[in-house]
This record gives sequence, C-alpha cells and structure tokens, in this order.
Amino acid sequence: MSGTRAASIPGNSKSASIWRRILSTFAEIGFLLGLLSLYKAGRLAAMHHTHNAWLNARWAHKIDTLLSRPSTPWLQEHLSDRVLHAANVYYASVHFPLTAAFVASCLFSLERSAYLRMRNTLVTMTFIALVVEIAIPLAPPRMFPQWGYQDTMNTIGPSAYAGHVGKVANQLAAMPSLHVGWASLIALTLWRYAPRWIGALGVGHAMATITVVTITANHWRIDGIVALIVLFATDRAFGKRCRDGVAPAESPVTSPT
Repeated sequence: MSGTRAASIPGNSKSASIWRRILSTFAEIGFLLGLLSLYKAGRLAAMHHTHNAWLNARWAHKIDTLLSRPSTPWLQEHLSDRVLHAANVYYASVHFPLTAAFVASCLFSLERSAYLRMRNTLVTMTFIALVVEIAIPLAPPRMFPQWGYQDTMNTIGPSAYAGHVGKVANQLAAMPSLHVGWASLIALTLWRYAPRWIGALGVGHAMATITVVTITANHWRIDGIVALIVLFATDRAFGKRCRDGVAPAESPVTSPT
C-alpha cells in the first residue's frame, strides 16, 4: 500500500504542476485583456477633444515638414494604388493580431525574467501612451487634405475605421504611435532573445510598420519618434532592475516558468 502511494506522488506532482501552468497562463491572459480593456476605455474618454486635436496638428505638421524628406504627400502621389492598398491592409490587419500572437509565444517560450521584462515594458509603454493621448489629443495627417495628405483608407481602402468601428474608435489619438511602439518592441525582443534570422524578421516588421503608418498618413513622424523614446526608456528601466537584481514586477498571478 505504501509503495503504491509513493509511486503515485510523482504523477500527482506533475499533474499539479501542469494545472498550475494552465491556470497561471489563463490568469496572465485575463490580466492582459483587462489592461487592454482599460486602455480602450481611456482612449474613448478623450475621443471628443476635436478642437485641441486639430490645433495640435498644426505643430505636428510643422515638425513633419522639417523631418519629411521625402514628404508623405510626395510619397502618396508617386506610389501606386496597389502599394497603398497593401499598406492599408497591413495597417488594419497585422498590428493587433501579430502583437497578440507575439505575446502569447513569449509567454510559453521565454524565461520568466525575460517575459516579465517584455510584458512590463509593453504594459507601461501602453499606459504612458494613454496618458499622452488624453493630455495631447492629436488628429492624424490623413484628416488634412488641405496640406496635401490623402486618406488612402477611404480613397483606396480597406479602412481600419469602416462601419461601426469608425463611430466608436478614437481617431484623435495619433501620438504616440502604438503601431510603431509595439512593432519596435517585437523587434527588440526577438533580436535580443531569438535566433538572428527571427530577429531580422522582427526588425523587418518594425520597418514595414513605420513605412506603412507614414505612407497611409495615419501618423506624423513625431508620433513614431515619441513612441520609440517611450519604448527604449521603459525597456532600459526594466533592464536596469534586472541587472540590479530586482525582480521585474509580476501580475497578481504567478507567471508560467
């Protein structure tokens, strides 16, 4: 009897470990989805600041003019409709699904400290972006045809804001660009932890995203620059905590190991 009980202990321990991992995984997913919901609610709270968003676009346009060589209107005029259509598809279809898939893969493939560094950087960067979006509403360049910008999502399609989405989405939250920020975090993480060829794919995605948000006139140059500053400052802060021997902050649940 005692031998049978002793033999069953390793199996029970392994089964318990599997269930802990499953539960912690679902809890982590719930934690991230909850934060995403709060972020979306925060964006909606600032979606009616139209006047300030248009005023802020004036200085964004001045900065864009200084930084744009070639300018976005020039690029839109010289690129084919096929290229602009592909850019619209990339903008509307790749950003969130790829980021979600990336986070899920990191959850299972990275060591705990590396995952927490990535996840905490993502969460903090997104929270800072929300604060900036509320404090400094900014209309995207595609809303200013008088300055030469085309809204390629409407003129060529497809649009990320078609139908009901356009009525509930805050389109006056251009700065910082989370398209650029999240894509660059993917590139940074893959370059740091994955084989070089996978890291190169991450860098390619980031470069493609920067190009796409520019030629579709969904973001000003300053939007991407601010996103990169926030990303690298946040990542550096969590990296320093790791080097100093301070464990990255965890969610209220135990992260998978």
